[in-house]
Amino acid sequence: MLKIIKRRQELGLSQTDLAIKLNMTTSGYFKIEKRDSKLDLLRLFAIAECLGIDVKTLF
Repeated sequence: MLKIIKRRQELGLSQTDLAIKLNMTTSGYFKIEKRDSKLDLLRLFAIAECLGIDVKTLF
């Protein structure tokens, strides 16, 4: 999750901004960053796309 947070911050996006892009609630996205919610592959690919990075870089 740290790579997602770092990239989101590099782009100047708030958690709310990214949640909106992902069509999620802010609290739902916050839970992903805090690892309180499991991240499925579809959501992972969507996050990578929103952040403009290859999903491979998240591992």
